[in-house]
Amino acid sequence: MKAFLHKLRHDRRGIALEMAITLLVVTFALSTLVLSTSLLQHSRKVAVEDEIPRNVILEQIGESFCAATAAGKDVNQWSAAYPDYKITVNGLKLTVSLPDSDTALLTVELKHEGGKYTVTQWSYN
Repeated sequence: MKAFLHKLRHDRRGIALEMAITLLVVTFALSTLVLSTSLLQHSRKVAVEDEIPRNVILEQIGESFCAATAAGKDVNQWSAAYPDYKITVNGLKLTVSLPDSDTALLTVELKHEGGKYTVTQWSYN
């Protein structure tokens, strides 16, 4: 390090190549950082754009379940309106998943107290 500093102070032409290489390395590192950050943000944006329509449909299914239960209707009547999802109703608990998967996308659980229904669980997976 002492030799490098001595060369830097006394002979400007002797260090030009080293400085050029250092500048290229730093520029390449910063360019790589900017590129990787932008690619990561783009992939996150695409994932969120795909997730939003599915979450809207799941919200509609959950709200429809709550409304049908509160109105005293048979919940099996409205489940046919969502053929793309496997809907399971067990008492006051609704589970929504994809037909080829056992992983629940939405779980809604209601509780009946004093003539009113209260949501005790509303979770996405």
